[in-house]
Amino acid sequence: MIRSVMMRIPTHIDTQQRVQVEAELARQARILDASQLAVLGRRMLAYLDQDGRPPKDQPEARRHLRWHDRDGGYELSGWLDREAAEILRSALSPLAAPRPTTDVEVDLRTAAQRDADALVDLAQRALDSGELPTEGGQCPACCRHSQLARAPGPHRLRIDGARWPDQRRDRTPHRLRRRNHPGGAGLRGEPLDVGRASRIVPAAIRRSVILRDGGCAFPGCAVPARWCDIHHVVHWAQGGATRLTNCVALCGRHHRLLHHSDWRIDMTGGIPQFHPPPWLGGSPRRNPVHAVPALIRIRE
Repeated sequence: MIRSVMMRIPTHIDTQQRVQVEAELARQARILDASQLAVLGRRMLAYLDQDGRPPKDQPEARRHLRWHDRDGGYELSGWLDREAAEILRSALSPLAAPRPTTDVEVDLRTAAQRDADALVDLAQRALDSGELPTEGGQCPACCRHSQLARAPGPHRLRIDGARWPDQRRDRTPHRLRRRNHPGGAGLRGEPLDVGRASRIVPAAIRRSVILRDGGCAFPGCAVPARWCDIHHVVHWAQGGATRLTNCVALCGRHHRLLHHSDWRIDMTGGIPQFHPPPWLGGSPRRNPVHAVPALIRIRE
């Protein structure tokens, strides 16, 4: 795996940095398995050659969005450059989260279906805001199903705004009661330690955890921060407090793993360190995937 990564390093990378990358991969290979090392290798290559191959066309000329009338609906196709795609993904991500499971409802939508619903939801919110530019001297508006039901005569849905009531999602915000404790504060003065006042992690603590961990903190996991849960190192049911030093970012899969396996976390120097179960053995490990810039930095 190390040889495979070294063979893909771009030719413009100097010998000194090549040696450093190989040494870092060899060091991480003592605690990461082959698949985890492959993730780290891909991340290192991305940082070493951030521009990638020169595009065949200029992004300004390639970008497009097309509507295809198919099967009683519309199929979308298009192309965006990385910056534009990241803007869209960041806007869709909070709207595409699975609905909370209740006694009467389980969200069975696929990730692709949730993204589709989120795109419609995003457009609906923009229309409802009333802040879009005028079109033909009028503000753009969509025709809702409830409006169609009340309107006399035949109607026709517009493709730029149709939305059905069952696509609406309950997003009642959690109203968190925060108490100030002498445990530090965020950039806006918010507390980073609410103790046992709340099991739900406040936004200030989440921001600080994400800033520290970069994404899922489990060794070898590359899941980005926006898809992560915040896990109590000492579980809430066991008396754990909601504070920065007792929280770690984990993706859904590794969050479940920590709750249903013998993996253990402790905080060493304020950084989460993962102890494998006894049957797996090995030394405690950290996740280097989100700290690649620091790993491959040339030391003077």
